[in-house]
Amino acid sequence: MATPVAGQPVHRMGTPAEVARACVLLADPDSSFITGSVLDVDGGFLAGTALPPS
Repeated sequence: MATPVAGQPVHRMGTPAEVARACVLLADPDSSFITGSVLDVDGGFLAGTALPPS
């Protein structure tokens, strides 16, 4: 079980694998139509809305 993180909407820190999957998504040739976008891989931190505890 991940240690809860105060102020983090998903209540945990992200893992390197989760960030890597976002990189793989953007590097995939099937994503070639995605341009000029910012993909925040932050578990909702910038959105600032907490999810209910699971």
